[in-house]
Amino acid sequence: MIRLLLTFCLSIIALSASAQSDVFWKQTGSGTNTLVQQAIVSGNAAVGSTVLIDQAGTGNKLLTSSQGSANAMLLRQTGNQNQLELNLIGNGNHYTVDQIGNQNVLTMPDVRSNNVDVQLIQRGDGNQLIREGSLSVGVPMRIEQTGGMKVILTNNHL
Repeated sequence: MIRLLLTFCLSIIALSASAQSDVFWKQTGSGTNTLVQQAIVSGNAAVGSTVLIDQAGTGNKLLTSSQGSANAMLLRQTGNQNQLELNLIGNGNHYTVDQIGNQNVLTMPDVRSNNVDVQLIQRGDGNQLIREGSLSVGVPMRIEQTGGMKVILTNNHL
């Protein structure tokens, strides 16, 4: 059943990615609960974007999208019961996300940025990195947390 689901997801990815966009997906582990809900690349076909997904463990969930051109996203989850949501809007960005451990949560829907490098690293168990409200990233950023930490990113315009 899981192979049928994975084949279906990969065929959807292949249909939605343009010739100049790339999606690479490596999934290790034999857990039937590991689920990649969505890996979509959209944007300017002339320039393209790349999404690399590497998951190992059971019960991991990943939801991502990239809108724009020349974006590169490397998303890795190693461990069990991790959740990752990253929806990027912009051009020329390089995002690297690593979750190494168990029950880590990273939630960043509708992040807007252009031409920035962002590294988000969670090691250990029970880390949370959550975006609240609108978030625009205008400068390079690196966030690394270890063992049960919680970071909430907000961007309030007064």
